[in-house]
Amino acid sequence: MPPKHIKFDLEAVRKVTMGPEAQGRKAHNQHRPQPGEIRTAETPPPERDRLDRALSRAHEASLSQQELAAKDKPRAGEIFSASTEPPDEEVKREAVRKFLQLAVERFKLAAEATAASRAEALDDLEFRIGKQWPADIEKQRTIDGRPCLTMNRLPQFIRQVTNEQRQQRPAIQVNPVGDGADTDITIPHLSSVLPLGLATGGF
Repeated sequence: MPPKHIKFDLEAVRKVTMGPEAQGRKAHNQHRPQPGEIRTAETPPPERDRLDRALSRAHEASLSQQELAAKDKPRAGEIFSASTEPPDEEVKREAVRKFLQLAVERFKLAAEATAASRAEALDDLEFRIGKQWPADIEKQRTIDGRPCLTMNRLPQFIRQVTNEQRQQRPAIQVNPVGDGADTDITIPHLSSVLPLGLATGGF
């Protein structure tokens, strides 16, 4: 039987010798070890850096644990004292800390107890100087362009009380009785001891 005639296909030859498959086989053969050649597995550089950092951190942590474990242990030839009392500076610092803590607690207690009275006193002082409109109403009238008139009549009543106090200064009343006491002797003697005008006779 005569052999069949094989048609030469140039494009097929090019695909086999120069196509993607050929390039892949060429790259594979480049990295393929030769007969008798021994290769070791290498870690990629990024992974190697990560492993090096992890090993370094583990080594540092191990050293820290060893230092903490040997911190309270005596060294060779070293003698520790059996005293358990802290140093004087530590005692003083602790005393100051407790004192300041107590002072802060007492201040908070006093501030909470007098908060309402202090707020009312501040409100009275503002009312005394003429701030007698509620804040929300005054703000709304200001926005509307309406005046906030204040006829402060409080100072005159305050002066009635304060002026009476100024006219009637507190004084000590002395009533010399018995043992030969006399107003001519007692009053001048007290006047030399007490401030001027505080000693008056009771007659």
